[in-house]
Amino acid sequence: MNNGEITASVGEKLTNDGYNVFYDHGDAKKNKNVRACLALLKKPAKNEHRLSDVDIVVCKEKKVKAIIEIEESSFSPKTILGNILTMMLTKYVAIKKHHEEQNDDEEHDYYDVDKGTFKLIFGIFNPNGKKKEQVKDNLELKLKDLFTKIGTDQIPKLILIKDEDDIRSEIIKVIKTYLNPNRNLSTNGS
Repeated sequence: MNNGEITASVGEKLTNDGYNVFYDHGDAKKNKNVRACLALLKKPAKNEHRLSDVDIVVCKEKKVKAIIEIEESSFSPKTILGNILTMMLTKYVAIKKHHEEQNDDEEHDYYDVDKGTFKLIFGIFNPNGKKKEQVKDNLELKLKDLFTKIGTDQIPKLILIKDEDDIRSEIIKVIKTYLNPNRNLSTNGS
């Protein structure tokens, strides 16, 4: 199967269950539910508010009932962690309006994500490989443990470096600052 075929098939089947279902794979010319599904930190749908695109969004009455990611081919802990964080941080999903619906100034319909939104990630794996153990038996257990114990000192630092700087030198400098036990915490690069 090609990447996206399973997602398209699932999305297409869900459209008949009384919900508004949008999915990011398939032929938009054949099915008007094939749309970009933008996970947003806040409105409006601008790049600076956008976390990522999600595979399938199930909506009803301007609320997101489910956000679904289907990792059809090789997936990794990094991919799964990206999906988890996207789903945790998403406050709205913007669905680009179909060209037939674009009659006002707004290019997107917005749906709210709340505590009642189901957030589902599916990983397709080869039973002869080690992905199941890597993700389900190791990563998932570690994440459950982490989320029960996490404190703010465990949240990763976000360090921004201008692309006009000597990036390698800046990164090394920041790393060395963090590795220095006598570092001044007020100038830690974050």
